[in-house]
Amino acid sequence: MFSNNQRISGRQMNRMLGLDLFAAASMILPKVLFQASGGHGLFGLLAGTVGMIVYGWLLYDVASGYSDNFYRFNCRIWGNVMGWLVMLYFMFKFMVSAVYWLKIFSQVINRTFLTEMPESVIAILMLVTALYSAFSGIEARGRFGGLLFWIVVIPVAFVVLLSFTEVSLSRLFQVAEGSFKEIAGGGFVTAVLFSAVEFILFAAPFVVHIKKSFRFIVKAVLFAGVFTGVIYLACIGVLGACGASKEQWPFVVLMQMVRLPGRFMSRQEGLMMTFWTAAVLMLIGGYVFYAADIFRQLFSGKYMKTLSILWTVAVYFLSFAIKDVRAFEQFYFKAALWGGLLPTVIILVILAAGRRLKKEASGKVHQRTGRAKQ
Repeated sequence: MFSNNQRISGRQMNRMLGLDLFAAASMILPKVLFQASGGHGLFGLLAGTVGMIVYGWLLYDVASGYSDNFYRFNCRIWGNVMGWLVMLYFMFKFMVSAVYWLKIFSQVINRTFLTEMPESVIAILMLVTALYSAFSGIEARGRFGGLLFWIVVIPVAFVVLLSFTEVSLSRLFQVAEGSFKEIAGGGFVTAVLFSAVEFILFAAPFVVHIKKSFRFIVKAVLFAGVFTGVIYLACIGVLGACGASKEQWPFVVLMQMVRLPGRFMSRQEGLMMTFWTAAVLMLIGGYVFYAADIFRQLFSGKYMKTLSILWTVAVYFLSFAIKDVRAFEQFYFKAALWGGLLPTVIILVILAAGRRLKKEASGKVHQRTGRAKQ
């Protein structure tokens, strides 16, 4: 029998974060790296990965400072009103990200895998599954994520490694070139696609020994960065920088070109898409789960399910109100950078500084009290 104490280990958190980042990066990041940096995105990916490790330290520094929840921590630092505003900011931020990923993922699955199923039906199935996982609690997510991590990663890694038998070494030399602007562009899109690492702010109270968990955040970011780098190199080596930049989903094309040993499967990309879809469900489920957790914190558990369902319905209709996906994608990356990552960094710096100032002030009060008693 499994326990149901709504607690997860640092290792489970590592695998959940790793799976979330993998789902976002593996399919989308090669394409946007080609758009931002051409064939020179590897150094941008490296810069973005290092930047997100630093960002992960800032997230960890804040998350390790409370044991109740993020909302109450905000209220202690800068009052109830600002606490509410910060939580609403994250709720809308998660909504925009969920809208983007739902639109992109349902489109990818519809055009490459389930071609006969309408995008709207795919999206509904994904959101219903996400809601179910959200209401099952974080411990169920932790167990499922830990199991799914290996089910997804091993076969996808096997196919990616097989693709290197088709790699042209002369094409790989293109990754050694690139301007600062191209590297910066690659770093920014990497940071945006790795932003799900922010889940740690809301997962922290559920993690056993959160103060020892920074290494698991680093492992999750490094895993996604290295895996995506290998996929990026494979796409360049097989398709070429020019050819890959013309493909909407270069990773899918790469999977279609690889032939498994023995040729026992003619459409192995279908199997790979099945595994990848499972990882996608974890990512979208994460946005739903932490949005539900925000409602739980703000209303002390009241109306959580009702508000979560309404939030999910809003994500669905907003997603399918998008007609020009390319234009929305450009808007999303700009909004996620300037309205997402940068304001969050400012919020985290203020929270970290405020916690230290309050701790110092509290220490001085205790010292004065002790001297008075003496």
